[in-house]
Amino acid sequence: FFVGGTKGGVGKSTISIFLIDYFLENNQSIALCETDNGNPDVYKVYQQLLTADKKNTFDISQRDGWLDMFNFIGELPDDVTNILINTKGGNVETIELMMKDETIKNLLNQDDFMNFHIIWVVGDDKDGISVLLKFLENTEYTNFKIDILLNNNFKQNNEIIKNSKLQEK
Repeated sequence: FFVGGTKGGVGKSTISIFLIDYFLENNQSIALCETDNGNPDVYKVYQQLLTADKKNTFDISQRDGWLDMFNFIGELPDDVTNILINTKGGNVETIELMMKDETIKNLLNQDDFMNFHIIWVVGDDKDGISVLLKFLENTEYTNFKIDILLNNNFKQNNEIIKNSKLQEK
């Protein structure tokens, strides 16, 4: 799972916590990759429970951060069946790296990511939809599912989706 969005405070960390709780309550293994280094709330909540003496915080706005994260994922035990990547607000540069960097694209297109699931959380900002649309229009990825979650603030500005090309996707 890749929990993302372009704005802080829309609920990405809350969704990540809900997902981790769900997996733990259903006796499913999960590894956390925390990329919100400025405010690593999810990591702070679960660090004792999910960390096996390994660094699992990464700066994926930088290419090396992606590579470190892929190495971390590659070294996980085989019994870890779920991976959650919690992202920071304002992660436009992260999406741009996913679209442009050949090494990252190749790694994300490997079999390990065949069930890659993006959960994109949107508040009241048009930018969140615009960045996701740009990603969809410019991506070569075909092996993932995307769910868009609209928080309560979005109800006041729901014309953003109605009038966007995202409806066609």
